[in-house]
Amino acid sequence: MKKLMPVIFLLFVSVIISSCVRPASGPSTSLPTKNTTQSAPVSTQSQLMKEIIAGTQTAMANAYNNGTPQPTGIAGTSIPGATVGAGAATPFYSSPTPVFSSPTPNATAIPAHPTLTPGPPPIVPAIYISGSAGNAIPEFIITKVEQDWTVTIQTTTYYPANNNFTVRIGQYGTNGVDGVIVGFTNSGQGGIFSATYHIPDSLHGSDKLAIRMDGENGFFSFNWFYDTSTP
Repeated sequence: MKKLMPVIFLLFVSVIISSCVRPASGPSTSLPTKNTTQSAPVSTQSQLMKEIIAGTQTAMANAYNNGTPQPTGIAGTSIPGATVGAGAATPFYSSPTPVFSSPTPNATAIPAHPTLTPGPPPIVPAIYISGSAGNAIPEFIITKVEQDWTVTIQTTTYYPANNNFTVRIGQYGTNGVDGVIVGFTNSGQGGIFSATYHIPDSLHGSDKLAIRMDGENGFFSFNWFYDTSTP
């Protein structure tokens, strides 16, 4: 019995060891592995967004022809002479409505004194002073002068009534013959009257001037004055 005990012990140990050893030919358990192949992402963009992006890319391609930026105009227009990229629609040209502004007119300088150069001579009314119509030789005196502007005369004899006089101013020494016509005056009721006439521009700056009145029926008279303002 004592001899069998070691044998039994060895058999027992052998059984235990054999139960702990994994068979080499047994089925292997596969561990889960990570899938390294990813599926392609699915686009979530709407059809409208795709069209907007496609239109933007087309516009950028048209704006750069062979890498050179091309001129662009107002939205919806093209500048004449601009190079349009391949595949772009036929350009159209739309010129904005021009705005014209009237320039501010230059102020016309108002002469210090009136001029007789343009237009016909004026009708100068006679200012009645006194007396009655007569047939005396007409005479007049100079009562006032405003240099290079006006001269005022006053008759000293009784002028005939309703007689038309042509008044001229000319160079001194001419007695007013062929002078510049400065007005027409009707003697009205006759007698003594006064009238004021403008000195012509062409005679401004003269030292002395002649003035003449030619009436109907051969009446005439003349005088002269300094072209210097009187008090």
